[in-house]
Amino acid sequence: MDSQVIVIGAGVIGCSVAYHLARRGTTVTVIEANGVATGTSSATLGLVWVQRKAPAEYMELNLLSSMLHKKLVETYDEDVELNQPGGLSTYIDEAAYLKQLSIAEKLNADSPNHKTEVLSATQARQVEPDLSTDVIGALFSPYDGEINPMKLAFNLARNSRKLGVKFLTQCTMNQILSNDSGVLGVDTSTGVIRAGIVVVAAGVNTSRLIEPLCIMMPMVFERGQVLVTEPVRRVLTYPTGISRQTARGNILLGTTYEANCVERLTTAQAARKIVNDSIRRYPVLKDMQIIRHFAGIRPLPIDGLPYLGAVNRVPGLFVATSHSGITLAPVHGKVISELILDGETNIPIHSYRPERYMQ
Repeated sequence: MDSQVIVIGAGVIGCSVAYHLARRGTTVTVIEANGVATGTSSATLGLVWVQRKAPAEYMELNLLSSMLHKKLVETYDEDVELNQPGGLSTYIDEAAYLKQLSIAEKLNADSPNHKTEVLSATQARQVEPDLSTDVIGALFSPYDGEINPMKLAFNLARNSRKLGVKFLTQCTMNQILSNDSGVLGVDTSTGVIRAGIVVVAAGVNTSRLIEPLCIMMPMVFERGQVLVTEPVRRVLTYPTGISRQTARGNILLGTTYEANCVERLTTAQAARKIVNDSIRRYPVLKDMQIIRHFAGIRPLPIDGLPYLGAVNRVPGLFVATSHSGITLAPVHGKVISELILDGETNIPIHSYRPERYMQ
């Protein structure tokens, strides 16, 4: 089986790339070792987040992707629960508050599009009445929001299939095939698939797949754990950087930032920390039942910025991998499809080039 483009990875970024290409008539095959959205995409808070994404150029990329989410939902065949009322980040620790305040103020100065408002503790409680008196201040951005990440991924996959995209799930990647002229295809557990273009959107597995081609893309991995409450009355008016309330009333509480953890294990220690921090902000949560606890592994390029674009040393090879994949999935799909089909994009991506750590 041959294809014009092979996409490795069926998380939200890989599915977005496939969807953008298919909408323009490209023959695409998606290869996935497990199933659609079974990796990091299935273990996230589901935020569409812009505020405090530094530096300013990276914030602009997130803002563009946030706006693209609004346009793309009109093309889906099912509601993905996109809600963009703005985002409220609350703080109970002065050092953390001052650090994030400094980042927000610099972004406000560097970009006219970063419109983060500083709220006093009193103002924050006027916006969010259930906040405790432990909250010392807050930051509000009008661009932030939330989405159901599983519905997003499944919508992208389903609509891609309607446009002719083939999904090979339970299909293990052996290697990317290439010669001096560029990409030839991929060798998988189901055989060789030929294609002149391969897009690696494999999240935490991206570096492993790229390394045999002598391409260095340093990454670290971080475990994040999240708790989910039973459905309750409306407590959160706005999503925060560490929590959100779904349309059904469940509250997702998070998250941990556990460096160098590569196992998707949940821990009682993390659960206690999340519960204690959440109750300090919202005392009403102390009486609510936790019904789920999950963990995911985040792929983090060492400078915090995406790997996005063409790999010039291997013609036909492209990479689309980043932290904040839920937020950035639309812009990743747009950029990669434009590079493949038009040979260029007007979105600034020089800072995200996959080979930036190679001499």
